[in-house]
Amino acid sequence: MEERPAQQGTSEALRQAIFIAAAFAVATLGYYSWKFIFFRADWRAAAAAIQAEYKPGDAVVMFPSFLRDEVFNFKGMAAVAPKEDSYVNFHGFSRLWAAINTKYTPGNSDRLPLKNDVRVEKEIKRGSVVIRLYPLPSFNATQVFKAGKVAVYGISDAKRELCEKRANGTFKCGHETWQFVGAHKVDIAGQGAECIWAHPMSKKQIEIEFPAPAVSKLHVYSAFADTGSGGGYVPPVRFGLYQGGKAIKEYVHPQRSGWTKHVVTSKLDPELPLVAKVTTDQEGRQHWCFNIEAE
Repeated sequence: MEERPAQQGTSEALRQAIFIAAAFAVATLGYYSWKFIFFRADWRAAAAAIQAEYKPGDAVVMFPSFLRDEVFNFKGMAAVAPKEDSYVNFHGFSRLWAAINTKYTPGNSDRLPLKNDVRVEKEIKRGSVVIRLYPLPSFNATQVFKAGKVAVYGISDAKRELCEKRANGTFKCGHETWQFVGAHKVDIAGQGAECIWAHPMSKKQIEIEFPAPAVSKLHVYSAFADTGSGGGYVPPVRFGLYQGGKAIKEYVHPQRSGWTKHVVTSKLDPELPLVAKVTTDQEGRQHWCFNIEAE
């Protein structure tokens, strides 16, 4: 009987421990339930805001990527929550709505899967979600290439020959597997992208003809793919853009990773083809590609 007070004390301590654990569990559950409810409320409000101004030709991209379950809020809209390392093809769309949860993603849109220096046309805020509207390029050389509206030539010893067009839409310009020109998915500085693969050849100049858009400003992009630019010397690549025999832009691609961007201001004649020329003095690991866009 003398041990009862100790047993009672032990039971009381156990009850207190159970009470504290239960209270903590309830508080934690309540916090996450509150967070979940308001988190989803922000996304519902964001979806409603976009829906009010959504037009045919619009696309919606959501950040961060783990929010794919929230896509159901955007019923009837072309919406996607891409993985960070994925490339999303927005060609064919005219406007892009970017819905960004600022609690998990920085307020800027550096991770947008676009190469173009698109401008923000409009910004809306709904709770923790920031919505930005971007106009998308009206002309994209990669997409034009995929549509089969190009011609590719190899020029050597003053002889101009049409490269062989293959079933996959690319052009074979040499005997090696890498000697082709065409739309290709690569990694640029760790980020997935789609561009026109045009590995230069030392004994042959690559010449690509596009139908010219009726614009006066072009965005020209070029880069070494990660498979070829990692470490060591990469021979220079020369690139030029011409129309009617006149040079619009000429440059030597720099020895570094990541995109090189140029804005070219020149009124184009839609009746004349736009010609891109790629060459090098020495073949190497020039896993090189480019793209041209216009607003």
